[in-house]
Amino acid sequence: MQTAALMTRQRTSSYWIALIFVAILGAIQVYFFDITFHGPDQIRDVEIARRLIHHQEWPLNGPPLFGERFNLPPGFYYLLALPLLVRDTEAAIFITFGALFALSVWYLLRVIHAQLGSRCALAYVSHPVRSYGRL
Repeated sequence: MQTAALMTRQRTSSYWIALIFVAILGAIQVYFFDITFHGPDQIRDVEIARRLIHHQEWPLNGPPLFGERFNLPPGFYYLLALPLLVRDTEAAIFITFGALFALSVWYLLRVIHAQLGSRCALAYVSHPVRSYGRL
């Protein structure tokens, strides 16, 4: 089977460098959570999630898109409320979503490494450093 052969590739130094990039980027995102800009739509979303937790007000629609012409399903607010169940702070939300972001990048790193090799995986993971390091 072809996929079994691809999954048994050796982990090279490029793979480990890419994995270190994922860890560093995830740590940076979690470390700088307190200086993240909160716009009016983020404040609204957190307030709706808090009302869900504290007052059991279940939203019927999710956040509006395209100038309030279209709404997402309310699952976004339910997902946003999960970290608030543990600790009712914005820090809990940012840390949780920062960790989920790092896990998703790590998963994509594994998939790209298995399908295209370690150099492609390293290029994928190092792209944010090259692109946003110039800002």
